[in-house]
Amino acid sequence: MMGHAWLKHREALLAVVIILMIGAIGSRAPSFVSPGNLVEMFNDTAILIILALGQMMVLLTKGIDLSMAANLALTGMIVALLNAHYPGIPVVALLALATLLGLLMGVINGLLVWRLGIPAIVVTLGTMSIYRGIIFLLTDGGWVNSHQMSADFLSLPRSPLLGLPLLSWCAIAALLLVGYFLRYSRTGRALYTAGGNATAAYYTGINAGKMQFVSFCLSGALAGFCGYLWISRFAVAYVDVANGFELQVVAACVIGGISTMGGSGRVLGCLCGALFLGVINNALPVIGISPFWQMAISGAVIVMAVLLNERGNRGQGRLMMVSEEMKNAPAAPSPLRRLLCWEGFLLAVTLAVFIGNAVASPYFLNIWNLSDATFTFTEKAIVVLPMAMLIIAREIDLSVASTMALSSTVMGFCAAAGMDTPLLVVIGLGVGLLCGLFNGLLVTRFNLSSIVITIGTMSLYRGITYILLGDQALNHYPESFAWFGQGYVWGALSFEFALFILLAAAFTFLLHKTNFGRRTYAIGNNPTGAWFSGINVKRHNLVLFALVGLMAGLAAVLLTSRLGSTRPTLAMGWELAVVTMAVLGGVNILGGSGSMPGVIIAAFLMGLVTFGLSLLNVPGIVMSVIIGAMLIVVISLPIITRRMMQRRRC
Repeated sequence: MMGHAWLKHREALLAVVIILMIGAIGSRAPSFVSPGNLVEMFNDTAILIILALGQMMVLLTKGIDLSMAANLALTGMIVALLNAHYPGIPVVALLALATLLGLLMGVINGLLVWRLGIPAIVVTLGTMSIYRGIIFLLTDGGWVNSHQMSADFLSLPRSPLLGLPLLSWCAIAALLLVGYFLRYSRTGRALYTAGGNATAAYYTGINAGKMQFVSFCLSGALAGFCGYLWISRFAVAYVDVANGFELQVVAACVIGGISTMGGSGRVLGCLCGALFLGVINNALPVIGISPFWQMAISGAVIVMAVLLNERGNRGQGRLMMVSEEMKNAPAAPSPLRRLLCWEGFLLAVTLAVFIGNAVASPYFLNIWNLSDATFTFTEKAIVVLPMAMLIIAREIDLSVASTMALSSTVMGFCAAAGMDTPLLVVIGLGVGLLCGLFNGLLVTRFNLSSIVITIGTMSLYRGITYILLGDQALNHYPESFAWFGQGYVWGALSFEFALFILLAAAFTFLLHKTNFGRRTYAIGNNPTGAWFSGINVKRHNLVLFALVGLMAGLAAVLLTSRLGSTRPTLAMGWELAVVTMAVLGGVNILGGSGSMPGVIIAAFLMGLVTFGLSLLNVPGIVMSVIIGAMLIVVISLPIITRRMMQRRRC
């Protein structure tokens, strides 16, 4: 009862805040509060509202769907291409097709999470990349512009009905339908039960995994539905449509009181959260704030919202988006056994890829080409070393790429101010360390979800970078600074690669030969037991977050030095590659198991794959498809293998 009272109070408070914001902006710009502008503002927020409803249903079951924006982009591109080539197809049929395609993608996500027990964060990060890549394959990077679309295709969402555009009515209908479904249907109530108490759900005959599958299906269908609405409204379709919009969707949910712990939240709160962001996004241009601020504000709002929402969930622990099957995974095998199985398998695959690259290109075995191949993965590999330890401890940091961008940006301004190379290196490391400490303090001191927190700081750090740089680049670095990313210590051995080898040895020793490493495994396997054993879990995890930030700062130094410039898009999307390296190396995304040799081998494997594909002139976006597929396949392999072995024993 107290939880429901808090939610009601929170939603009322949020509604009051929205009204006050509108009034304050209206006092400065009277046209902002005109009925026409308010209708237009709601219309601008309609798609966000629909997507937030889909995300809400996934969050209720302790999942998360980061592929919604990519789903929207793919379905939107497909219906746009069909309309461009076959304008006679009825728009209603295209809308139904978009919904069905979105449903299909939701089914794929749901089956991977339900049947294979893969964490939702991993599945949707992978499918996000795959769906974006499919768009490129369909269009070869091309656009579908407004002049290629039929008049009916463009006019449907804009058609007025009782004073509101049809797009707004779609959002209202979605609110009513989802609200009725969650409150009055048996399946809707089961979503709350499955997310709130999986044990109670089991004893009442509710299959929690099946409910999570249903939530992903509904989320996918709503995303596909919005695919047509988005393309029609903005009259353009391309690969990067709605890129990063999943952050806005997650923000709308957590602001509206949807708990990332599952089982808690209401449609009214979801609506208020979306409207809150909609008012902010519409108000910023009115009061003369640069669009570059929007990403930073969105990230800050996510962090503050999670801080407010999750304080009451301390007793439930933090969420890693796990399934019941994966929770009961067996303990990690001995180092020798792992070397003979997973690490040995990875090594064999790496050798096979190496031979394949040598056969594919006569230039591959050149010593300088091999040296160049190390540049494709060295910076990522440096970041994955502490990231692997953090994941083993049941946490994750999705802000590493944005941390690198922010570190590089600060170094760029300091270089422009005339600072010398040693001080630039210290600044880069320091900014990375501060970002890691900030993440760690939020997670450990306030007992917050590391996934959602670092999604927020990912947007915050990248937004600050855009605020500082805009669309500019900084390249006024001293000549000596270039050595870190371009210098060689002996022959064709680059400084970057030599440094990685030293760091790999150091982190291997730290994880496998020290008390710190043993405490990391203990925390990952049983945080409560580790705490009762005298391990300061929060302090330990804070140190791990700081190490991740420090290595991200170091990677920023190396990458900036190698490129010779700082851009706001630096390392964009690298967080997926880093997570892929970790799980490919055998690190359990749910914590408790993994080895550093496996991670190191995985880094080499991904580097060789990337370099080999570049030799074949494969586009970067297609490489991201392969990386996304690798992430999903690698996670599913041990699960499938374990099931097959269990069936043989039976």
